[in-house]
Amino acid sequence: MPRSALVIAALAIALCLPGGALAGPKGEDDARYGEDASKKGKFQEALRYFKRAIEAKGLKGYRLSAVYVNRGLTYYRMAKYKKAMADFDMAIKLVPRNPYAYNNRGLVYEKLGRRDLAIRDYRTALKIDPRLWRTKVNLERLGVRP
Repeated sequence: MPRSALVIAALAIALCLPGGALAGPKGEDDARYGEDASKKGKFQEALRYFKRAIEAKGLKGYRLSAVYVNRGLTYYRMAKYKKAMADFDMAIKLVPRNPYAYNNRGLVYEKLGRRDLAIRDYRTALKIDPRLWRTKVNLERLGVRP
């Protein structure tokens, strides 16, 4: 059997085995499915996936923080601002330099009429990553120079 056929066969087996050599951390698939569902407006489905991703306890650091950011965005889209805020706070607790958590928490502060806190969070996000154009747009919307 040619060497390339052996490599392909080994890859196929690794992909099929639970916990195989190419498997990502527990919860990774659920996190991705949750992101996709949320973008499609399937919010309840997204929340179930995010919950499973968190409960799997396989995601750490920035990836776990991103799950909280994405679940927070889902709650934000559902106008559940207290739950969104809690998730953005958790994302920041996990990774204090996550600019997306600050930007999105700023959106919640805006909805809650806390312009001062929204501006603070937007500025923090830009200090972490000055390339975030959405954050710049958010500040401009508030009449503040980025």
